[in-house]
Amino acid sequence: MPNNNSLIDETLDFNKSEQYKLSILISKDGLSFVILDAVTKKIIAKKRHKISAIDNIKEYCYFVAKNINTEELLKYKYKKIYVIYQSYKSIIIPSDLYSEKHNEKLFKVNIELDSVEKLQENFISNLNAYKLFAIPECILSLINDRLPEAQIIHQSVPIINRALTIKSKHTFIININKDFFDFHILDQQKLILDNSFKYKTKADILYYILYTIEQLGFNPKEVSLLVFSSLEDINETINFLNQYFANINSPELPKHYTNSYLFTKELVQQYSAQIQVFECE
Repeated sequence: MPNNNSLIDETLDFNKSEQYKLSILISKDGLSFVILDAVTKKIIAKKRHKISAIDNIKEYCYFVAKNINTEELLKYKYKKIYVIYQSYKSIIIPSDLYSEKHNEKLFKVNIELDSVEKLQENFISNLNAYKLFAIPECILSLINDRLPEAQIIHQSVPIINRALTIKSKHTFIININKDFFDFHILDQQKLILDNSFKYKTKADILYYILYTIEQLGFNPKEVSLLVFSSLEDINETINFLNQYFANINSPELPKHYTNSYLFTKELVQQYSAQIQVFECE
């Protein structure tokens, strides 16, 4: 059975909901919600619905629909709603190659698109490119029907936007999800790698990171990793990676944000992509 957990700052007042921004993460791990007071720039609430392992798409869609249709937080009107969908299947298409007519064919050259999936796109202005990703049709229909005002975003987009602001010669970012992780590498704020790898063990994650950076000619001993993750048990993986990389960092709040005293540093990391999405305008 799914488990719920939540933290609500005492300053939250749903009479002011129209000055709040809400982000929703839909993943194989469940659903989670984060609320930002857009006036005070303070993170004031988080809530999570965990899910047991479900491989059947109908059962998964039922779980998502049930929680979205009954969630108390969704009874209010918000300034902005973002829905982040975690999808292993995605590609980046430069604007020069983008074509609504041919995007599906281009996507299928690289990635299999199941009959129950539809394509969704996000424009990343700082890259002048589109992120194209697969999402189950039942999930897409649910969001469009229940939250028609929401902006649907791939999990990598807020992280790439964050990476593009980092003034460093090379930036290495991984975002570890339940059964796959994204790997982004930037060279002087230019994206040179955007890839996803499926994994079963921590050793798989290490292997793909080392293989990729060595293939691109980087020295693993000089690599500094910035690690995003929505998983609750990420510390064990980070401690494992610490044995092989000299510098591993966790994302922090945007400098102009404040955080409720209820949220620990670990929670900031766990919900970092959902917080960073508030910067996507």
